[in-house]
Amino acid sequence: MDVELLVIPNCPHAEPVLRLALDALAELGLDEVHPRVTVVGSAAVPGFAGSPTILIDGTDPFAASLPVSALACRVYPGPYGLPAPAELQDALRLAAAAPSRLGSAHDSGRSCHPLQHRRRGRPGLLRDVLEYPFVDAGHDWLIFALPPAELAVHPAELNGRHELFLMCDDLAAFIASMADRGVECSAARVERWGSVTELLLPGGGKLGVYTPIHPSPLDAD
Repeated sequence: MDVELLVIPNCPHAEPVLRLALDALAELGLDEVHPRVTVVGSAAVPGFAGSPTILIDGTDPFAASLPVSALACRVYPGPYGLPAPAELQDALRLAAAAPSRLGSAHDSGRSCHPLQHRRRGRPGLLRDVLEYPFVDAGHDWLIFALPPAELAVHPAELNGRHELFLMCDDLAAFIASMADRGVECSAARVERWGSVTELLLPGGGKLGVYTPIHPSPLDAD
């Protein structure tokens, strides 16, 4: 695991955030991971979103926390404008438990499973509704088994965008099955790559589900 702090010169939050990262790593038994501190002189440095920016394996786990696009301080929603210790620990735990987190995964029904970012996200959907096998790593941190995976890479209008989808062989049957289990789906629509719906998550988020018409590397001989 690689943990890097991007900071501007004389950033008052650099040392407190470094200490938070070290404490979180120690709590998780990851003392062998040593965060790197990189002093940046330009806001154009890849991944920089205000000082300090925390990158875990090159990804900012707090990307939604008021990033800034200048050489300026970054204020997090946690105590004293710092990252919340529990959220930082969750992000590090996720990185340690899932070394390959990008892309999509398929089960025998060609379904793709997203990982939950927060420990107390909505594991009941994966565990009880979709019935994915899992182990409990402690403290309600559930790690779900992922079948063979595929990763689609294609041109996009914006950089830095990633999407996760579930995939199924019969979208109408999937929507009906979710309705029987009390899970709401949006109306199906047709895209050039398949028939799509959105699974409405208990926390208010959405997750795309589609029946593909594109070729899959998993179907290759």
